[in-house]
Amino acid sequence: MKNQKILIVEDEQIIAEDIRKIVENYGYQALEAVDSASAAISMTEKELPDLVLMDIMLKGSDEGIEAAKEISRRFDIPVIFITSFPDHYFVKEAKKANPYGYILKPFGREELAINIEMSLERHNIVKKLITIRENLSKSEEKYRTLVNNVTLGVFRSSADNKGYFQEANPALVSMLGYGSIEEFLKIPIIRHYTSEDDRLLFLKKIKENGFVKNEEMLFRKKDNTLLWVSANARAEYSEDGKLRWIDGVLEDITERKKTEDTLRSFSFIDELTKLFNRRGFTSNVIQQMKIAKRKKENMLLVFLDMDNMKEINDMYGHKEGDAALLKTAKIMKLAFRDSDILSRLGGDEFAAVMINASDSCIKTLNERIGECTVEVNRESKSKYDISLSWGIVEYKSDSNIGFEELLSEADNLMYRHKKSKKKIN
Repeated sequence: MKNQKILIVEDEQIIAEDIRKIVENYGYQALEAVDSASAAISMTEKELPDLVLMDIMLKGSDEGIEAAKEISRRFDIPVIFITSFPDHYFVKEAKKANPYGYILKPFGREELAINIEMSLERHNIVKKLITIRENLSKSEEKYRTLVNNVTLGVFRSSADNKGYFQEANPALVSMLGYGSIEEFLKIPIIRHYTSEDDRLLFLKKIKENGFVKNEEMLFRKKDNTLLWVSANARAEYSEDGKLRWIDGVLEDITERKKTEDTLRSFSFIDELTKLFNRRGFTSNVIQQMKIAKRKKENMLLVFLDMDNMKEINDMYGHKEGDAALLKTAKIMKLAFRDSDILSRLGGDEFAAVMINASDSCIKTLNERIGECTVEVNRESKSKYDISLSWGIVEYKSDSNIGFEELLSEADNLMYRHKKSKKKIN
């Protein structure tokens, strides 16, 4: 069914329009895009979309996370975050909203479409299973066969830290590595967690909200191997308001987590030098530009190019060419700080951003790159020396210049540097 409604929440109009085209191209109905948290909640209440694509940073703040929390709590609508922020802080904060996905900009058409389709399907399955669990006590025999044959783990458990699973389907027993339901039900619940804090947090959320959605936790199997699970659960209360038990569904997402880690690494890291590639550099620098603007801090962007890469490849072969690229990466790591953003853009082109720095640092940075180049050449004792040309441009926090324009300015300065060296020679 491809007539589902998708709400796009994005404060950059060009990106919102690109997403709309992708969404409609794959047969979904794109609602009118909105650019703020309040508008997102209002539009959700009015249109009740089937899924929300939410930018974390709206109007310079991370209010997209709070909007996602409210949409999930009030309307039970799945949210996928689309963001330029891969760092640990934003991932940790975003997880609190229990999103169905976390897509990093820039992304491909198929990547977005697959995430939308999988999230809609997953939400549909979860709703069906929760409904099954709720109706199980009313029509036990009618649903027992279905529950026992689904691939997701269905359970009923006590609602305390020291309790046990009271019921479990075969899929859950098998998922956690036990031979029989009887054996499984004798194991304290806390034994399945790798951290007691995770169990306490799970119970806290259940008691505060009456449910948890897409809660990701690291579990321990019978043989002590680890697996990632995603939990969707609901609290069941007695007539006098006391918490009786917890009904829920566990999904094994271990392979998905491994795939995400692999894709994240491949998507952002240059395989040879282990520096950011162009995509990773672009994403991180755009993020840092927003932070710099908010904090009123300036930055320096450096574009570097190897002068003699072709000669090295022609005379010594591509294996030595790779070694030369690694030496250049080493020069950058020596010349810049750990907090700076380093990248191999592709071929023999490199770039870096020095955070919280102004044009007063350019002279020192020029000297530093030159000194580190000499140092690496001296240590390598190769038949050739690494020779670099570079251009440095300042990004001012009050400027409206975009990333690509800033990179182009640094590139032009690099070519001036290269030309000046040829005249001297």
